[in-house]
Amino acid sequence: AQLDRQRFWGMTLDGATLLTAFNRGGPEAYWRERLAQMGRHQDAPAFVNAAFATAWCHLEDYDQALNYVERMVDAHVGGAVFIGVDRTLAKMRGIPRYDAVLRRVGSPLAQKA
Repeated sequence: AQLDRQRFWGMTLDGATLLTAFNRGGPEAYWRERLAQMGRHQDAPAFVNAAFATAWCHLEDYDQALNYVERMVDAHVGGAVFIGVDRTLAKMRGIPRYDAVLRRVGSPLAQKA
């Protein structure tokens, strides 16, 4: 159906396959399948690095997440100014490499409630 193949930041993801992955292996399997599907789109625009960074954060692989955050910043993607307030990426606060990228971008940090 139409919802099975949705455009996402210049990529097409298979929703049915993502759901199957989640049902079989929970959130980790979902994020791994999502990364696999996104990885098939080598021609996607630079701002998709944010989606890769988010997925790697959900898997708690912060080195990989930071690789994509740095690519986003290096490509001067406008969305890079939000990396300090993104709740998923904020999990990396305190990691020197992440904090250095925040300083480089000049991004404000999200305030805790």
